[in-house]
Amino acid sequence: MTNGQVASTLLEIASMLEFVEEQPFKPRAYRKAADVIAGLTVSVAEWVEQGRIHELHGVGRGIGRVIEDLVRTGSSPLAADLRDRVPRELTALMRIAGLGKQKLRRLYRELGIQTVEDLENACRKHQVQSLAGFGSKTETQILDAIQAINKLPDAVPLAIALAAAESLREHLASWDSVQDVAIVGSVRRMRETVRNVNLLVASDFPNQVIDLFSLLPPAVEVRKKENRYCQIGMQIGRYLLPVDLRVVSPSQYGIGMVQFTGSREHLAGLQKRIEQVKLAQFELAREEGVYEGLGMPWIPPELREGRGEVEAALKNRLPRLIEPHDIRGDLHIHTTWSDGSRSIREMAEHARNMGYEYMAVTDHSKSLAIARGLSVDQLRRQQAEIQQLNGLWNDFFVFSGAEIDILPDGSLDYPDDVLAELDFVIGSVHSSFRQSVDAMTARIMAAMRNPYVHMIAHPTGRLLARRPGYALDFPQIMKTAAETGTAIEINCTPNRLDLNDVAAKMAKEHGVKLVINTDSHSLDELSFMRLGVATARRAWLTPGDVLNTWDRTRLQAFFQKKSRKPLYP
Repeated sequence: MTNGQVASTLLEIASMLEFVEEQPFKPRAYRKAADVIAGLTVSVAEWVEQGRIHELHGVGRGIGRVIEDLVRTGSSPLAADLRDRVPRELTALMRIAGLGKQKLRRLYRELGIQTVEDLENACRKHQVQSLAGFGSKTETQILDAIQAINKLPDAVPLAIALAAAESLREHLASWDSVQDVAIVGSVRRMRETVRNVNLLVASDFPNQVIDLFSLLPPAVEVRKKENRYCQIGMQIGRYLLPVDLRVVSPSQYGIGMVQFTGSREHLAGLQKRIEQVKLAQFELAREEGVYEGLGMPWIPPELREGRGEVEAALKNRLPRLIEPHDIRGDLHIHTTWSDGSRSIREMAEHARNMGYEYMAVTDHSKSLAIARGLSVDQLRRQQAEIQQLNGLWNDFFVFSGAEIDILPDGSLDYPDDVLAELDFVIGSVHSSFRQSVDAMTARIMAAMRNPYVHMIAHPTGRLLARRPGYALDFPQIMKTAAETGTAIEINCTPNRLDLNDVAAKMAKEHGVKLVINTDSHSLDELSFMRLGVATARRAWLTPGDVLNTWDRTRLQAFFQKKSRKPLYP
């Protein structure tokens, strides 16, 4: 199994465990492990073969055995048992906000509800309120939650699809009949969710490539097979992901890269230009040569969405997009002081080995008991440890910080005199997600107006394909962020990617600075940074738009401007 298949199967197990388990910690553990596997930059099979799978954050003995089974046999006895015990349709019901496993059991047993459609019909016929403990208000809340679920994209999160695509690309690249192979389509554009994986192969032996591809073990079904095209269905946990393979001659590889990467809108923009030139007059084997022949520079794949990139390219006004190597540090990191798996020193040494110049320790505040949030006394003891560690290196600095809960009334979890002692303060929402748009907007704006809050983290609270973001007046949020000098985060966690690219571009247009953070709870999660950088590139962000591309002196000046604290020595 690929990383994506393993991760998705773990997510499926988590959903089924929520129905059969009395305690919530097991489903949460499987979801956490799925995020870790999806974010790995190397094959999970290597960790299994080296006997190191238990070194991954959140992978204990039980989950480790499941992963080993999936990698070695392609199946899991636990998953098979759960599929026999839990009707498959019920896992979709588990995505509906406010429906816990106890309520789901009763709906299933007493009303025979197995699907979202069954539940919606029962609510509209007022059958649900007939059950003890349910009422008309519950029915209304369920219908609202179903409507929210229906607005979620019916697609696969990028991290899962990307892991599957990279595994397939590596496999294809090893074939003698393949001259070149690339990931194209929405995965190459790094969309947050995708409906399929697209691969492009350059080969003089298309029939051989297509035949071999259709026989790959991941192909649970061959949907279509032609001379130069094949589509297979690839089962990744609860997802049946379509994978499209196209084979072109090496002389057409460049034009193929253009044709099969860009969105429909991007290609329509190119077509207007194509009509003005003769394709035969320029090189088609190289993607760069195609754009050069159209009189424009190569357009980065993340921009190929038909949002003005063609016009900008023709005027030579494409931005110098942020690159992974521009990132100088990570400003959202958790440690064993709260719910992280590694010590401050371990996280710092790993970040330093990655080439970073700094990081911020931002463990949770006291209200988030589930994450072992720190008391004021613990926070001050942590600051002392950080100060001591900063004496170890002259090329790396650890900022003392905290991720502070923004309470429902907009107040913060620590008083201002405590916040004033910290180098970097994050404000986050972790509760009362159902507040109205006005209440939630006012709540976050109140935190922004606090002089010690430097950044708002995962600003919409969404979970990809699981939970929509809470309602916000984004123009007002951006206006307040600009006025107060508060940065906004692009959170790299695979199931968040929050902000999305559209909102991040809005932030840039309002003059708001952004920060790309991994929200890491372990060493391996620091590799999530590439997902956030991809989101930033889709938002047309340059290094200057992102705080953690700045050096430490400039970054400290930004902190000082917001909180009016003196610069550190």
